[in-house]
Amino acid sequence: PHLCCLRLAVMKRNGQLSGECFTIKYHDTPDVIDFFVLRQTYDNALDRQWEIGDRFRSMIDDHWWWGRIDCRRSTTSTSEFLKYRIIWDNGESESLSPWDMEPVEPSAEPVEVG
Repeated sequence: PHLCCLRLAVMKRNGQLSGECFTIKYHDTPDVIDFFVLRQTYDNALDRQWEIGDRFRSMIDDHWWWGRIDCRRSTTSTSEFLKYRIIWDNGESESLSPWDMEPVEPSAEPVEVG
C-alpha cells in the first residue's frame, strides 16, 4: 500500500478560501474501496437518476469496466454507500455506490463485452 497525503483548503460557502487548511493521510490499497469522495463528485452522482437496467462504466485500477444496474438496495439508512447491485458485462455482480458509476452513451460502448 501507498501512504497518500492530501492537503486541503477550506472554502467558505461563497467559494472563497477561508485561510484554513488540513491534511488527510490514508493508505491507498489495491482492491480496497475508496472512502474519500470529492463533494462535487458526490453531488453529481446523487443528481443522476439511475434506473434499473441503466448502462454505466466505472474506472477500476486504471481500466474502464462496463455494466448494468440490476437493482437498488432497499435500506432504511439514508446512506448512498454501495446502494446499487450491478452486473458487469462479464457476468459478475457486486455492489457499487453512485459516485463509482458514470453514464455511458451508446456510441461509447465497448467493442468487446467482458
